[in-house]
Amino acid sequence: MMPKNAEIQSSSTEWHDAECRLGVSKLHKPGAPSTAGELVAELASNGIARALVYHADAVGYDPVEGNQRLLDEIAGYPALEPCWVLLPHHTGEFPPPDVVLAQMLDKRVRAARVFPRAFRFTFRLWNLGELFSGLADHRIPLWVDFGHDGWSEEFIDYEGLHEVCGAFPRLPVVLVRPNIGTDRRVYALMAKHLNLYVETSYYTVHRGIELLCETFGPERVLFGTGLPHRAAGPAVTALAYSLIDDKARTLVAGGNLKRLLHLAEETCSV
Repeated sequence: MMPKNAEIQSSSTEWHDAECRLGVSKLHKPGAPSTAGELVAELASNGIARALVYHADAVGYDPVEGNQRLLDEIAGYPALEPCWVLLPHHTGEFPPPDVVLAQMLDKRVRAARVFPRAFRFTFRLWNLGELFSGLADHRIPLWVDFGHDGWSEEFIDYEGLHEVCGAFPRLPVVLVRPNIGTDRRVYALMAKHLNLYVETSYYTVHRGIELLCETFGPERVLFGTGLPHRAAGPAVTALAYSLIDDKARTLVAGGNLKRLLHLAEETCSV
């Protein structure tokens, strides 16, 4: 009998999920967690202590409403860290960057996320430069989701990633769901830009985690599950059984996310 996910993980490592959603989306699977309480329970059953989450309504309905619902629904759940979904401000649908950044700092929102494909905007400096400049100034990491769910899909804007990472080297940029079809481009970008990170929720490359850690260091790889759209088991198992040492596994499993969100600094100051 195979051990449960919570049993195959090192007891000395605290796992943090870098790719997690709260709420109900149009593709929500029956029985998948939707409330904060259900999500925390599902994470715990997989040995995951903490997660960075955005709200399904922030991408499926309205970012302003969804971001507020996220804060309301995770109140009282310290295991869930908020990530706000952002939009360009030019049409008046979303507040200007200085207002949004002030709100994020006031509400202790430590991470941002954009969906260029879902919201039909261009991932370029002429459209997002002011917003990204503000994020870089405050070292607020940016999760970039191009909406690619299949290994053969070609939706990632590699030129945009190259432009943004190059313009703002102090802005941590996390590419969501790289997969078996992305390595020949992602590797080149990671070699050029030390601020580009990847998360592992859909990274099915054979021994891919090992090679990423060997090539770029474990500091630039973030464990993620894709809950509740995907089951946590495959991502947990891939990292738990990866052929990397315990120090590297600790970084990938949660240490890197804690560092990017400045959680380690907060812990040390208590």
